[in-house]
Amino acid sequence: MTVAADQRYTASRPCPVCGGYEGLPRGHGRRCHGYLGADGRFARCSREERAGVLPLEQGSETYAHRLAGECRCGMRHDRPPIGNGAAVASVPRRIVAEYPYRDECGVLLFVVERHEPKRFLQKRPVGGGWIYHLGDVRRVLYRLPELLQADPTAPVFIVEGEKAADRLAALGLVVTTNPGGAGKWRPKYGEWLRGRHVVILPDDDEPGRRHGEQVAHALHGVAASVKVVSL
Repeated sequence: MTVAADQRYTASRPCPVCGGYEGLPRGHGRRCHGYLGADGRFARCSREERAGVLPLEQGSETYAHRLAGECRCGMRHDRPPIGNGAAVASVPRRIVAEYPYRDECGVLLFVVERHEPKRFLQKRPVGGGWIYHLGDVRRVLYRLPELLQADPTAPVFIVEGEKAADRLAALGLVVTTNPGGAGKWRPKYGEWLRGRHVVILPDDDEPGRRHGEQVAHALHGVAASVKVVSL
């Protein structure tokens, strides 16, 4: 893929999604190696924590954010920029839920914040504070300790999003989801579902249906059985 120089983000023309650009130092959670689409409709941003439910585009390793109107990441990017150049919504945001991701032993790895108006951010604990950049933090399934402690003969429901997972868990079901939303399933997640009976409940939209099919294919031959139930 060829990207023109004037499509690349710079200090004077940073990414409209995250405010970053290629020339920033590594390891600080601000660098962005994305670019503006040639047609001006989309901004490619490499920051996973800004992606919401957007899928990672293979090849460019970026997320395509819509520049006009509502973007599926939960933000609008056609607002006037402030501060470091990142576009922001004109209404204040507040955290309405936090979803902890823990390893097999219950150790906290990272947390997903849900904001209103709708937006998701991921953060990891460092010392006594937080860094809003996961880096190489190990990704695991949501509610992993509960999944591993559950009756192995009970069906495991896979949904899209932590909010839906918590709702089903409140009904007494064994449930999980993957971090990042649709399109972010990783093959290694299947090891925690090996030999289990799995029921996938995809969101009723095209990205959700594609995600459900992706998960089903990934679990074929791994899980004892896989069913996709469209609601």
